[in-house]
Amino acid sequence: MINSEDFVEEYVSNCIDRGISSTKAICEEALREMEEINKKIREENNLRTQYKNLKHVLRHFNHESVRRTKTNDSSIILNEFSSITDSSYYDIMIKICQLIDMPNKIYTSREIMDSISGLENNTETYICIKDLADKGIIERDINRNLVKGPKWNERPLENK
Repeated sequence: MINSEDFVEEYVSNCIDRGISSTKAICEEALREMEEINKKIREENNLRTQYKNLKHVLRHFNHESVRRTKTNDSSIILNEFSSITDSSYYDIMIKICQLIDMPNKIYTSREIMDSISGLENNTETYICIKDLADKGIIERDINRNLVKGPKWNERPLENK
C-alpha cells in the first residue's frame, strides 16, 4: 500500500501531466474525484442492501439456494487464501488472528482496527474482520468481543 506522502507526490505529478497545475485546481480535482468515489460507494451500498433484501425474499420462501449454504456469499477476501497471500489484506488478517490468539486478551472490532490500522486504513481492517467472521474463523462472544471461531484452525498463517 502506498504511503500518504508518496500518494500526494504521485497525485500532484499526475495532475500536472494533465495540465492541472495550480494548488486551487489540484484541490478542486481532488474534491471532484472524492465526490465520484463517494457516489460509487453509495451505489455499492445500495446494491449490497438490494442483494441482502433479495436474500430475505428467498429465505421467506425457504428457497433451496439459501437452505444449502450458511456461509456469507458476499465474503470478499477469503474465498481462496492462496490468491491473496501477497496482499496487504492477508497481512491484516494475520495480524487480526495474532491479536485474537493472545492469551488473556479480549478485543472489540474497534480496538483491533485502532491497533492494526489506525484511522487511515480502518476500512481494510474492518473488511478483513468481517470476512474472517463470515468464514467462521472468528466470532463475537456475548459481549461483542472478537474470539476464536469454530473454524479457527483454517485461519491465515504467516509464511515463515
